Amino acid sequence: MPGHPFTGYYFMYPSEEQKLGLVSTIAEDPPMLNWIFVDKDNNLLRHGARGETLGGHVIGPWKWTDDEEWLTLDKDDSHFIAVLLPNDKWTIAWDRDGKIKNSGEDVSSSETEEESETDEDGPTDEDEEDEEKRRKSVSKRKQKSERSGGGGGGGFKWVPILLHRDMKMGMKSQYVKSREKEGGAGKEGR
Repeated sequence: MPGHPFTGYYFMYPSEEQKLGLVSTIAEDPPMLNWIFVDKDNNLLRHGARGETLGGHVIGPWKWTDDEEWLTLDKDDSHFIAVLLPNDKWTIAWDRDGKIKNSGEDVSSSETEEESETDEDGPTDEDEEDEEKRRKSVSKRKQKSERSGGGGGGGFKWVPILLHRDMKMGMKSQYVKSREKEGGAGKEGR
């Protein structure tokens, strides 16, 4: 899909509250930063200039979990969901109040989970540990969504998700660095 990869970091949002905001580049030429925020009207994550974040939208505080693995918004990582829009494109929402979950259908299923990729030499203990953590996390999220009554209603289809702290096109940065050192595909190849 065409687009600009997320290249973000925390930055103090200029307001009286001094919340920790999240910014990302939105273009390489010219280089521009936008704030990442939750739209107050539909709970979808958006990006925009500071002026677009005013008026009651949720701009932070962004942080990460105690294990520094997942992004949090307002000290919470459990309300992020991927939402299928009417145009058949997926987007991210922060459904803290349950509006989307309660009006839509949870389409997550353990039968449709993708298998993790392994190195040519086979899986390592670290790969297996990461996969086990991911499975446990997905299982917890499914249990939470079942308890919250997400289903029916004919609204949006959604899936519970966690936002990984190292959002690098689905790869941990340690793998990106090792491939670049080995002369593999550069950033433009991903």
